[in-house]
Amino acid sequence: MNRYRLVLFCLLALGLSPFALQAATPPEKPIFDRDWIAGSTTAMGITGDMRMTPDSITFDGRVTYKLRFVAEIVPQKPISEWRHIPSFSLYQAVDLEPRQIRQGNSLCGGIDTAEPVYYFAIGHDAGSQRLIIIAFGDKTQPADINYSVKGVCGGYGYFTK
Repeated sequence: MNRYRLVLFCLLALGLSPFALQAATPPEKPIFDRDWIAGSTTAMGITGDMRMTPDSITFDGRVTYKLRFVAEIVPQKPISEWRHIPSFSLYQAVDLEPRQIRQGNSLCGGIDTAEPVYYFAIGHDAGSQRLIIIAFGDKTQPADINYSVKGVCGGYGYFTK
């Protein structure tokens, strides 16, 4: 019994409580291991269809970003089309190499001037089965999810197959 208390004390002292570990674990959501069809004009023109796994996102069947879950963020000033999305999962891009996806377009930057994507905010509207992805081209972690946040490159909408 004393050994158990000692181990528990050590884990708590190191910040390894079950609560601390939970903060870095991506939420269980029905968005993973599914194909998503580009639904917004920006998604149709820039990304094409996409597929998500818990640690990556692949656009147009060929351009993959490796992801690391950071946090769940509740939008402070959500735009009206996101009113049914209670929170967004914030992911950090692990590989920062800029990529062109479709016809020279990229998530951040213009045609033929791709810039790195640092963060992805991903929101799922369970009612309509829409998925919204917001790309951020700023190194600073976004504190809110809306189009007026520093570093927003664009928003992309998808629906499920």
